[in-house]
Amino acid sequence: FAIAYFVFPLDFDFLPIIGKLDDLLIALFLISAPGVWLFVKLCPQPIVLEHVKQLANER
Repeated sequence: FAIAYFVFPLDFDFLPIIGKLDDLLIALFLISAPGVWLFVKLCPQPIVLEHVKQLANER
């Protein structure tokens, strides 16, 4: 999604609310996604697996 945002030439800044919101959403995604990935990688594997199983059972 983030790559498409940079490749796609149309920016929605001409729309009052959506123009600023799309920039904010991309910034939040780019900040949070690596942080979540790093957090999961640094957690002990048994704990991660326990939570993954619990999430799978809730579906």
